[in-house]
Amino acid sequence: MGRCQNPLMRARIQLLTVMSPRARMYARWGAGLSITYRGSTREEYAKARPQILAPYLAGLKLLLDNKIPREFHDVRRVDLYDVPPDDPHRPELERKHKEQMAARKKGMALMELAVWRRWFESQIVTLYFRIPHATDEFKRLAAETLKDDKIVKELVAALEEHISKIRWTGAEGK
Repeated sequence: MGRCQNPLMRARIQLLTVMSPRARMYARWGAGLSITYRGSTREEYAKARPQILAPYLAGLKLLLDNKIPREFHDVRRVDLYDVPPDDPHRPELERKHKEQMAARKKGMALMELAVWRRWFESQIVTLYFRIPHATDEFKRLAAETLKDDKIVKELVAALEEHISKIRWTGAEGK
């Protein structure tokens, strides 16, 4: 296939394809830190949690700064064309096909980044879902990094919803 002829579309596609490896880097960084504290006491984990949270928030901020939506399903279909090389309509069909392929590539990249956004949000909430919850610390760190009150409120609401569903047993009962 050929290159997309629209330079703005081509630049946007390149930006989107570069963001996915960066998001993956933040995810692996956070996961690596998280694994380090498996089996640790609650106190050790609570101390390390802000350090673990930092790459997840940075990954989410990367996506938010680039206006990646939470949901994206607009992956365009691409029309097939099978015309002889000497057909007078072939250049127009090839141009249309290239545009459709560029739109599909952009859609696939956006869909992948939307998945990353939901994954980061899930990891962030899960991190502070563990006891001790420290919702105030979470709000402060998320607000400092994300600088988006609406997103912070959404994350805090998700966290509080998860915490409210815990069935308490044992010494730390409700």
